[in-house]
Amino acid sequence: MAETGTTQPTYEGGCHCGEIRYRVTGVAIFAAYCHCRSCTMSSGAPLVGWATFDEKSFAFTKGLPTDRVSSPAVHRTFCPTCGSALTYTHAERPDQIDVTLATVDDPVGITPMCHVWVSEKRPWFAIGDELPRYTEWPGSTLA
Repeated sequence: MAETGTTQPTYEGGCHCGEIRYRVTGVAIFAAYCHCRSCTMSSGAPLVGWATFDEKSFAFTKGLPTDRVSSPAVHRTFCPTCGSALTYTHAERPDQIDVTLATVDDPVGITPMCHVWVSEKRPWFAIGDELPRYTEWPGSTLA
């Protein structure tokens, strides 16, 4: 993480092979571990850590990712070379972008607040922390 002149944190990150790089400035609006089937299938992992930012504060700085519509309201980007999952946008939150925490170079200051979509958690995966757990999205039933 680097500091800008306005004391807003700036995060940089990118894909595994280095073909795609991005920068986002500002404090994360939300951060969570997602267990939904769509995220786990898109990443190949049992959960995905996400941080949500103001979309206007985000920019790709090197290369262009592939954009995939993973459901009618959702766009996901990934590196066309190595396949790293990078971002998620949802039509219901057009001014926000979610960035995969695993692709942030130095995520100091971004701490997941909860687990979401625990109703779709892989049965063999054990959550090992005491963060709140939501069956779906915050506002839904606690798991």
